[in-house]
Amino acid sequence: MFSKDAVGTKVVIVTDCRDGSPATGKTGVYEGDFPRTVLVKYNGEHKETMYDWFMSDNGKPWRESLTHVADMDPTTIDLESQDNWWSEWKNPRIRLDDGSVIWGDECWWKPVEAEPQDLDKAREEVGVFMSMYKAMVEDVVSQDGVPVESREE
Repeated sequence: MFSKDAVGTKVVIVTDCRDGSPATGKTGVYEGDFPRTVLVKYNGEHKETMYDWFMSDNGKPWRESLTHVADMDPTTIDLESQDNWWSEWKNPRIRLDDGSVIWGDECWWKPVEAEPQDLDKAREEVGVFMSMYKAMVEDVVSQDGVPVESREE
């Protein structure tokens, strides 16, 4: 995810998607796109972990046993066939006015210059999107045509 907004742009959190929505309506500053998660391919399996853990002493053995994608030859790179690599995924980071951080994958946000009616419209659009997403998830059907909620465990 990369934002088209300039670093330092004053933003408002339209909808905080975390439990309790504590930052909805709060303002802050877009600080730029920073590593948030790491995608790892190890022994043929893809895994995702948090960037801070991966870069810590705890993640060091993993990090040292894998090749960073940035260190691979771009003319021969083939991430599907190559194994034992890692790559960071960047995400917009917003520093709220109270000093706390919320990430772009935790909320819907937009520049504060937007008119109040635009924010109301954005909240309405997010609500419609979330309703559609929930309905889609609830209607997920397995390959055998049995709705998820009807399956026997």
